Amino acid sequence: MTYTEWVVEGGDDASLELKGHRYASGDSGAPMLCSLLCTAQGRHVHVDKCNPDESGRCYGTELQHMEAPGSKQDWISHKLFWGRSGFSDPYTVKEQEEFILCDHRCGGEEHDPEKNKGAIASYCTLPIFHPPADEKQQPETGYISKDGHLYNCKNPAQMQRAFHIYFVIDISGSMLWQTDCQPRAHSPAVNKIRPRFNNRLGALLEALYGFWIARDTATRKRASSGSRGDAYTLIRFAEFAKASIQAQKYSINLIIP
Repeated sequence: MTYTEWVVEGGDDASLELKGHRYASGDSGAPMLCSLLCTAQGRHVHVDKCNPDESGRCYGTELQHMEAPGSKQDWISHKLFWGRSGFSDPYTVKEQEEFILCDHRCGGEEHDPEKNKGAIASYCTLPIFHPPADEKQQPETGYISKDGHLYNCKNPAQMQRAFHIYFVIDISGSMLWQTDCQPRAHSPAVNKIRPRFNNRLGALLEALYGFWIARDTATRKRASSGSRGDAYTLIRFAEFAKASIQAQKYSINLIIP
């Protein structure tokens, strides 16, 4: 491994820890032995120069072209790496069967050893470099993530704590007549709100919709698939109060009275 170097996918600060050593892109591979490298990594891919076909494309079930601008390298499978090396694959049949599978892991906290001692990683059960699975075809056990990976564990989004959130909105005359506060010009729902409510109420509706968007975005960052499952109740009041909607899917159409 003296003449090799690490390539770690991610930002400039991305790193990988193996056998007590932490590696970043560009680090020498010298501390690792060829016969131990793949076992230490578990499911993994290798890097090789592009070997394009006549059309100039890098194509095959055992490789994936790096998407970085100007890249002339491919991610390749363990099987293809050793096939191209000219040497026999030194790993056991059981290990080789593991290495042909996808290396994506479920992001659920129950699989994170830093948060749960003894946690076991849950990997995608499909082959390496598989096409995205259809999220609409959810299995009876496990789940398909939004990026097309199939896992046998529980969907972490469905394990998130859900809330029933109540919004109480003033729709009295002062909210309708006063224009000292208005929807912002570049807000996501301004074209829907401003024509009817270019006033205090419009500013309030914009804030409510912004809250929904922010909550949905935060949920998607924490989980690979699904939605939080919160319930929403919207109560409007002027002289009297009235619960107008109860829903689990946010939509601008729900808050325009």
